[in-house]
Amino acid sequence: LAAEAARQAEQERVAAEAARLAEEQRLAAEAARQAEQERVAAEAARLAEEQRLAAEAARQAEQERVAAEAERLAEEQRVAAEAARLAEEQRRAEEAARLAEEQRVAAEAAAEAAAKQAEERRLAEEALAQEQRLAEEAAKAAEEERLAALQRRAQQAEQERQAEILRERERIADERAARIAEERAQVERAALLADQRRRAEARQSVETAARLAAERRAEEARTLAQRSRERIRESAATRETAAQQRAATSTSAPAITPQATVVNGPIANSGSGAVAGNSAASTVADGSGAEVATVRPISDADIATVYRQFQALERAIEAEDMSSIVALTERSSAKIGLFIQLFQNFDELDVRIEDVSSKPASNTIVGNLHVRSVTRDGVRRSPPDSYQRTEISAQRENSGGWGRIVW
Repeated sequence: LAAEAARQAEQERVAAEAARLAEEQRLAAEAARQAEQERVAAEAARLAEEQRLAAEAARQAEQERVAAEAERLAEEQRVAAEAARLAEEQRRAEEAARLAEEQRVAAEAAAEAAAKQAEERRLAEEALAQEQRLAEEAAKAAEEERLAALQRRAQQAEQERQAEILRERERIADERAARIAEERAQVERAALLADQRRRAEARQSVETAARLAAERRAEEARTLAQRSRERIRESAATRETAAQQRAATSTSAPAITPQATVVNGPIANSGSGAVAGNSAASTVADGSGAEVATVRPISDADIATVYRQFQALERAIEAEDMSSIVALTERSSAKIGLFIQLFQNFDELDVRIEDVSSKPASNTIVGNLHVRSVTRDGVRRSPPDSYQRTEISAQRENSGGWGRIVW
């Protein structure tokens, strides 16, 4: 009995050891499976991280699904383990003796099956790793190809943009050149028309002055002739009366024939000189009898008139009105070209008329055209000294008016 009991105890120990080994193998297999699941989850997380920019929401959903699946599997494993433990305890209690040998055989078969499963799992893991590596290499090659295509498209787009910019610059340059040529042609035409108009006005002024002078001289001549005839008639009547009186008082005296007195040139000249002296305030006679020009004083009204001309030029420059600039000034290609260049290079010019004064000796009123600042793209700065100040002047003409601005 003792030997039987010992044998039975040994069988129970062997069965318990076999059960323990089987449990450890099952737990090891479960741990390996769980580790594989965790590795798969980590790999999925890594892949999801690489695709985060493209599918952040998908990655989070996948992580939540994997976590939920892991929790479900863990719960199923716990329930299965608990059921297996209870079944195993019940089986050991009810069939310990009968199934000891079967448990040993089952344990051996389980060990072989576990080894086979482990080998199969290892081969499957190697195949999966190989597939993943190939998939990663394919994905990397596809990404490199996509990036290369994007780079090629970007380079092509940049080349097209640069070509478009070059074409636009050429178009703007052509338009600016055409506009400059047209403006120069307009300035030349305006200058030519203004010069023709000024010459016509000068000719008209000269003709008008000559006509008025001729009419004045003719009127003066008629007046002097009328006065001369009246003096001749008065002198003849006086002499005739005196002759009659002498004839009446002295019959022995010889008869006197009245003689007509002719008024010669100096009388007429004296009368003409008197008229001329009254009418010509701007001339005096020199020692030889020739007339020379005198210096007329420059009044406040003259300065105000010229100052208005200067202000009109100031407004025309600020408004970039080339027609008005040409009409107000004497023709100067250098100054016109300078202001065309300034109008093209800057958005705004701030100019002022300063230091206006008179020069009576030369019948001239002078001033300074001060370009105080220039503005381009909203930035205001001081202009170069070379064209910051320009002297301008206007001179009195023979007609008494003031000529165009000289600069």
